Amino acid sequence: MSYLRYFYRTSVVGLFKSKKKAWSQVARDIGGELIDNGYWRGIILECKHADWDIQLDVEINKSVARGETNYWKETRIQTVVANQGEFSFAIWRDHKSFFGDAFGTCASGRKYENELEDIEIGDLSFDENFVVRSNNPEKIRLFLDKRELRQLINQQSDMLLDLTRSVDKKYRLYFNCSGVVKDTERLKAMFRLFTTALDQLSQIDSDRGDGPDAQASA
Repeated sequence: MSYLRYFYRTSVVGLFKSKKKAWSQVARDIGGELIDNGYWRGIILECKHADWDIQLDVEINKSVARGETNYWKETRIQTVVANQGEFSFAIWRDHKSFFGDAFGTCASGRKYENELEDIEIGDLSFDENFVVRSNNPEKIRLFLDKRELRQLINQQSDMLLDLTRSVDKKYRLYFNCSGVVKDTERLKAMFRLFTTALDQLSQIDSDRGDGPDAQASA
């Protein structure tokens, strides 16, 4: 199936309008701004949290298997982060579904610093239900030591949360989930997860003396 055919079949006007209505409500609730780029480019929700500029959009991914190309949509949240120590990780729910496998494939295709290894964090339930990979076992355990963050991650049925270096050489924190999310409460829960993750990253860097101020004075 071609990209244009897929986009036409899955972006009918009614669905676009319902997404716009839901995202507009969320933008009002969290103090963000909805940017309408038209039918073909879609809409983006932008907001600030502390010093971070956060963006919500829809990403179209593809996979090629047995000579057939398939496309699917994911709702994505992202922001640029100041990454000390080239810390990278990927976390996704470990279950045998299309999107569980897709997020694992997506994580495998990201450009991480150094090789990521499978990590157990010591929370039996979390370790049984999620794949955690990182290039820094100590730091990822500190990151996931926050119970609220683990609870927010556990509320998501299909998700990938990862910190990676993008093509522009900047580090970005990403949250991806399957499909186009139009449920306002779920969208706000996704933002709570994302901002909690940002705060935790900042906190562990501060506690370890890895923050920008410490780097500048070194």
